[in-house]
Amino acid sequence: MTPQLPDPVNLSWRSTSPEPVKRKGRRWLLVLAILFVVGAGWFLWARPHQWTFRRELPWSATEIRESYWTEGFLPDYNYYLKARITEKQFQDYLAKFELTPHTPERKYEDEEMWMEWGYHSNSWWAPSESLEKTFVWQGGHTWTFAKYENGNLYLTSITH
Repeated sequence: MTPQLPDPVNLSWRSTSPEPVKRKGRRWLLVLAILFVVGAGWFLWARPHQWTFRRELPWSATEIRESYWTEGFLPDYNYYLKARITEKQFQDYLAKFELTPHTPERKYEDEEMWMEWGYHSNSWWAPSESLEKTFVWQGGHTWTFAKYENGNLYLTSITH
């Protein structure tokens, strides 16, 4: 018995209608829509437009205030952040940025004159000027320091 071959004239599995082209166009449109949704979702989740210091705050942080100044063409900047978090969250936050306690005996690569809480023109910025209970990371010309007062995280980061 010889196998039955399909009729060469009636190849129903092979269509010559323009419908597959339409399907292909719809598929590309669907792929582009999915990529757009995934990209927008990533942008909202990753928040690349925010400073890392703010992005790393716990989700439960409230009363978040920030202010910054950048030089523009130079890498110089001043950044200020205040947020209401718990003391446990503050300790976890310190670990993320490898901030360690400041002591009067501690030696830094750069002049210590840059490490001061100082004046800021915004009324919400109110850390005490004392360096007690201040945690620091310093490398080259960049300083980042934080403290926890009255239920608030205060963080300053500067590059000069």
